[in-house]
Amino acid sequence: MKVKMFNKEWEVKNPTYKEKRELQKLRMSAINTEGKVDTNKLYDCLDFVEKISGLSENDYIVKDKPLTMGEIDSLLSKLLTEFLDVSKKD
Repeated sequence: MKVKMFNKEWEVKNPTYKEKRELQKLRMSAINTEGKVDTNKLYDCLDFVEKISGLSENDYIVKDKPLTMGEIDSLLSKLLTEFLDVSKKD
């Protein structure tokens, strides 16, 4: 699977069914019953996205410049959306 962001295209691994189920569980556990996000659990979810995507620190460079932590989080969040197909529908 390919994902484009920050003027770069990344080739990432497609998650298996089992990985998608685990990812969904992590995503849902990051939000409590009051609708508030547990930041630690959200980052556990993003860490899992990174693991199953095959991305690593060496991949977070665009035009010889490393991405910021916020940009990395945005990329991983985009992958989360793609992996679970939870993008907004028109």
